[in-house]
Amino acid sequence: MRFRNEKAGDNYGVKEELVQKQIDEILNSPLSTERKARLVSNKKALLQKTQLTKATALYNGAASYYNAGMSAKALHLAQIAATHSAFKDKAEQLLTLIKK
Repeated sequence: MRFRNEKAGDNYGVKEELVQKQIDEILNSPLSTERKARLVSNKKALLQKTQLTKATALYNGAASYYNAGMSAKALHLAQIAATHSAFKDKAEQLLTLIKK
């Protein structure tokens, strides 16, 4: 059984990798320095948004698994969510509850 939030987190992880690959391709392209800077800036903003959305989905998935009594899955997702600065504190609180 997988909750939607876990699946969404996986999908945002794939999107995160794709955006990072696009950034690398732009940096290695023959475009002008100004154009590269503009494109990379836009992609980095998208990357940050994607990372936040991924962390949100994983945190919500962890909470769902915790509420369903599935501590192992909740623990795994909460640990990943805790790596994002926006969810560090909330995920650590959830980790404390899971480990009780």
